[in-house]
Amino acid sequence: MSVYGPSTNFANERTYLNNLVSAGGGKAIWAKNQLNDLAYAEQKYSSASGRSPSSAASVLPSSVSGLLSGGLDGALGVLTRNASQNSALSAQMAAEQRDWQQRQNKLAMDFNSAEAAKSRDWQAMMSNTAHQREIRDLKAAGLNPVLSAMGGNGAAVTSGATASGVTSAGAKGEVDTSANAALVQLLGSVLSAQTQLQAANVSARTQEAVADKYTAMEHIVAQISAAASRYGADLGFAGSKYNSNMHYALGKYQTDKGFENQVFLEQNYPSNYVQALNSILKALGLDVTGGSSSGEGSVSAEQYAKLMEKYNAALLGSGPKRSGHQR
Repeated sequence: MSVYGPSTNFANERTYLNNLVSAGGGKAIWAKNQLNDLAYAEQKYSSASGRSPSSAASVLPSSVSGLLSGGLDGALGVLTRNASQNSALSAQMAAEQRDWQQRQNKLAMDFNSAEAAKSRDWQAMMSNTAHQREIRDLKAAGLNPVLSAMGGNGAAVTSGATASGVTSAGAKGEVDTSANAALVQLLGSVLSAQTQLQAANVSARTQEAVADKYTAMEHIVAQISAAASRYGADLGFAGSKYNSNMHYALGKYQTDKGFENQVFLEQNYPSNYVQALNSILKALGLDVTGGSSSGEGSVSAEQYAKLMEKYNAALLGSGPKRSGHQR
């Protein structure tokens, strides 16, 4: 029995089976067989409903439907390309930042080097003119310049300046890992959609199987009920027919027995003198045609006279015979 019915979403079912066939494995053979059953059921129910097989609309969201119909690879490609582009852009900006830091460090080191050179030149000049400046100071103070040679120390000379180096922490590019989270979420949505679709298919097939069983049971119950009603009707008809036959037989029996009883009574138990007379004449073997035996005793005078003649004749003919010596 096919698991597909009029309420099946043939477009979604076909997409699901095509994905299984494309994936290969043990389910691919099963999916190919299901595609044949699906095509047969779609043609059957589409012809019955008068609609085109391809007119069924998908009930899934467009994004999920796109993923199930082959858009998953494209979506994964977009996520991967975006992540790669973000990582490359981050690396490029880190390189630019390192170059800028390098240029800034060079400028700072060049400035420090120039300032240290100026400081050293100034210290050298101060050291080289220490006694000269001391003599000028002694003269300006009104002292003998010879004092500078006898015990003078000259002008104080400070330590020379050194240039300091500049280092920066540098910069590094960050790898974009957002594609991983997006991929997990996307695969979770696809898996959830496929699970819901499979559950919907299982539920639909279960409901269809239950409906088929219920319909078959209703058909069996209807057949049993019809057979029971027919059996009851047949028994009722047979009973009615038997009852009618018995009533008819009883009525006929009663009528026949009543008629026989009436004849018997008329023949053996006369109800009036006419019947009694007729019975006697019949017993003597005489013809009593023309008389009345209905029990009413209503005869004409002529008929009565004839009966009496027959009666008298019978009496005379049936009386005791006298012997020759009898007088």
